[in-house]
Amino acid sequence: MLPHELFQAEEDKLGPIVFIHGWPDSVLLFRPFCKAMRAQATCMNVAFPGSDVPDPDPEASLFINDGHRAKSFKKATRALWLTVNARFKGRRITLVAHDWGCALAYMFQEKHPNLVKSIVTMELGIRQNFHYPSTKFFLTYAIPLALSSVLSKKRVRARSIQLKGSGEGCETAWPYCRPVEILRLLKYKPQKDVPMMFLFGDEPENKRAYDTKWLLLVKGACTRSEVCGFEGDHWFVEARQQEVCDKIKLFLGFSVPNTF
Repeated sequence: MLPHELFQAEEDKLGPIVFIHGWPDSVLLFRPFCKAMRAQATCMNVAFPGSDVPDPDPEASLFINDGHRAKSFKKATRALWLTVNARFKGRRITLVAHDWGCALAYMFQEKHPNLVKSIVTMELGIRQNFHYPSTKFFLTYAIPLALSSVLSKKRVRARSIQLKGSGEGCETAWPYCRPVEILRLLKYKPQKDVPMMFLFGDEPENKRAYDTKWLLLVKGACTRSEVCGFEGDHWFVEARQQEVCDKIKLFLGFSVPNTF
């Protein structure tokens, strides 16, 4: 299983919600969301494979911190299924993910379509425009990630780094997947019978990463599917937590607003 914490619902009306943060980040990103939504839905906050897990939250009813060794996406998808199945016994879930957590969510949905009731993803669209990234991003992220994909039979670990925001102070490892897994991910399409919402930061440098084809694909997947931009960059989910949380709750059908 994957490391995770569980926030048991006071009144489980809307079914389980599984949160998956990205890389580099930690479970601290979605903790406030879990607490705000637990009134009507049991929330599982999953640690992305290879990420460090901070101290348990006192409000969590369950905290599992093992098995967080970096994995291929194929193994991570299997581990996510084991984790979800152990807690929810075949119940359909809602997936909420950010950054590389979206890749895991997409692969999980492809592998287990009958288990996904709805899906909310942020900042990782599959069909993206190609543009020249900054030199710092290229040298510190893109090249190591490419190398880790090529050398996927070995565990490729980054140097210890200080992460921004919710991941500050944590250590993590580069995510990696075999080239065939990347190709499979690039073929992902939203399911027509599953409501999907895609959220992104609308700053020009950030927004241009998401091409019109991907946004239209999401909106056309289901009558309830939505696309929404928020003021900010890639980390808008932290900077505008309350707005993002309220938007997700509205999409999922929450009846009572819960503030942080």
